[in-house]
Amino acid sequence: MKKVRIGERVILNEAEQEICRAVAMAKSFNSRSAGVENKRIGPQDDQLTDLNGFGGEFAFCKIFNVFPDFSMELRNAATDGGDALLPSGHTVDVKTTVYPSGKLIAAPSLKDNHDLYALMTGTFPEYTMRGFISTEILHSDLYERPMGDRITYWAYQSELCQWWECVFGPDPIPSY
Repeated sequence: MKKVRIGERVILNEAEQEICRAVAMAKSFNSRSAGVENKRIGPQDDQLTDLNGFGGEFAFCKIFNVFPDFSMELRNAATDGGDALLPSGHTVDVKTTVYPSGKLIAAPSLKDNHDLYALMTGTFPEYTMRGFISTEILHSDLYERPMGDRITYWAYQSELCQWWECVFGPDPIPSY
């Protein structure tokens, strides 16, 4: 498995950008047509949020050399198995923010059908890998924090780790 480190940057090329635009537009249309609410935090436009979100997922997959999830079916907390599958077999829900020092924020839906959360920061088409946290740890009382007028789960970047540290502890990188 590629040894990606926190801070690694990726810029999507023109072809990758076109793929992201098409997939994000289709996913956005499917979701909004079905009445699915965008769970974004902040006042940004739905389409830009969807483009930046899928762009972050695509960039994550590019730097980890795994295939992006192009599926178009609607998902909810019970059916969302994450956005990427690492060669180690661990599933990842990729979160993206435009803020370089932004937090990894997860809605309080208690999704537990993926192993890890990952944070990408940046604005389409440039992203930076910021780290991971296990779903079990993020969905604990320690990370249940206020966000405006609601409670949600979030972690500072300083609380994130390399993927192998989240899964195996601080030992050396396992080989796959």
